[in-house]
Amino acid sequence: MCRVLGVQRSGYYAWLLLGPSVRECKDQRPLGLIKHHWLASGAAYGYRKITMDLRQGGERRSCRRARRLMKAEGLRAQIGYGSKPRYRVGPFGVVENVLDRDFAVDMPN
Repeated sequence: MCRVLGVQRSGYYAWLLLGPSVRECKDQRPLGLIKHHWLASGAAYGYRKITMDLRQGGERRSCRRARRLMKAEGLRAQIGYGSKPRYRVGPFGVVENVLDRDFAVDMPN
């Protein structure tokens, strides 16, 4: 595998022994809060509303960080459905010919 990837075996095994990075350690607490707020919203909130919830709780996080963490965890907002169009059916949809126009054409213009 190392030959195919073009890396040294010693570098691969050194990488395996490394622990989580500083960034990963710093992201653990906000990720837990993000998951909590996302589940509390019924999985409906996106990163913007999650960021507002975090700020109201006293956490200072940017919306880009919330977006990155939510994307990495696969947390997505549920997009609502639009309303169905309502058409008038029946005699209520027919309008009276007030202008007395003639729609029967004998020949084209």
